[in-house]
Amino acid sequence: MVFDKRVMFCEGQAVNAAGPSSGHIDLGPGLANLGVGGELYLHVQVVEDFDNLTSLKVALQEDDNDSFSSPTTLVESGAVPLAELKAGYVFNLAVPAGISQRFQRLYFTPSGTAPTTGKITAGYLTDRAAGVHPDAA
Repeated sequence: MVFDKRVMFCEGQAVNAAGPSSGHIDLGPGLANLGVGGELYLHVQVVEDFDNLTSLKVALQEDDNDSFSSPTTLVESGAVPLAELKAGYVFNLAVPAGISQRFQRLYFTPSGTAPTTGKITAGYLTDRAAGVHPDAA
C-alpha cells in the first residue's frame, strides 16, 4: 500500500478530542466526480491502539472553502468500539459518487473518556485491495 502525500488527510494523527484531520485535500476547481470510475479509494487506518474512549466515529466531509465554515458530511462510519480500535483496524467508509465541493477533510468524533493514545493515518489510494471502493458497502 502506497499513499500519495497529495491526497492524504493525516499521517499518524493523535485523536484525543473531537475535531478535523490535520490536513485536507484540495480537489481543484471543477472536480465534482471523485470516486466515479473507481480511480481512488479511501483508506482510514488505526496505526496506534486507542485507550480510554468508548467508541470512535470518522466522517468524510466536503466544503467549498478550505476553512470548512459550512461542511457537509458525505459519509460517516458507525461508532467503532474501543475493543476494535487496535493498530491495523480499517474504517469502512465508501466514497459516494457525485462529490460537488472542492475541499475534503475527515472529522473524528470520540465518545466517552478522552483517549491518551490512538493514532490514525488516512488518505486516498489507487489500489482497490487496500482501500474502500465507492461501490463497496
